[in-house]
Amino acid sequence: DRKNKNIITGSGLFKNIIRNVSILPEKGIIGAVSYDGTAKLFNINNIKVPIENIIPPDTGEIYCSKFSHDGNMFVFSGYNGKIYIYDMNQKKISNILFDSNKTKAQLIWSVDFSNDNKYLASGGVDYKLRLWDRATMSLKDSSTLHNFHIRSVNFHPVNDIILTGSLDMTAKQVSINGLSEVCNPINHKHQILSD
Repeated sequence: DRKNKNIITGSGLFKNIIRNVSILPEKGIIGAVSYDGTAKLFNINNIKVPIENIIPPDTGEIYCSKFSHDGNMFVFSGYNGKIYIYDMNQKKISNILFDSNKTKAQLIWSVDFSNDNKYLASGGVDYKLRLWDRATMSLKDSSTLHNFHIRSVNFHPVNDIILTGSLDMTAKQVSINGLSEVCNPINHKHQILSD
């Protein structure tokens, strides 16, 4: 019960609740992130002991995570609006992405990689979809698409389309070229909370 601060912390691997889990099946790795501000990687055959403990230098609660399709990166983000890129080969945080033009709250709810790993998309509480260029590690484009939090961001498996889901009860399909809508939004009649 986070609202009333009745948080029970266990004696497990995290000091607070696990918010998101990602899997990299080709390498047999699970990534988990927590409200305690840590990310951990596990071998799928032994989830009792982490193979990596990742502690970002300046984060609070972590809300989302995703592996790149090539398995070379694990990204996670959360309360402070920064996206941490963990290099799986170098075993360290190699980059931190942040939109310095943010004027509203920072929290990022969802991140996803394009299928060719050229782009990273993010969405959060400021209603904006952001598209990041992996080669330059910079913001390529951003657009205010929704009237409330973007809770889900996913790339189409074949086309250059991003699907966003929001607490404003709509799902939208957006082209990566200009972040423009490619069709009418899907009105769900209920808030969209997850992928």
